[in-house]
Amino acid sequence: MSVQTTMSPEGWTPPACAALSRSLQEPLCGTAPRVRGWLLIEQPGPWGRDRLRQSRLDPVLGDALAARCADAGCVRC
Repeated sequence: MSVQTTMSPEGWTPPACAALSRSLQEPLCGTAPRVRGWLLIEQPGPWGRDRLRQSRLDPVLGDALAARCADAGCVRC
């Protein structure tokens, strides 16, 4: 098994997950989502499973953003 590692100023840095998986001949498909775009919003505090509607965002704004993401298709919020 050959995995490239790098040295950081503090010492040894472990290999990236993809490099380790490749060296172990694991499938690289994994669970990474296939999307065309991401909607990133920074907001303080907790949020629920439905991030846009179960957070501290204004509910009207959350509904509008969710609708726009659905209309755009393949957008992860």
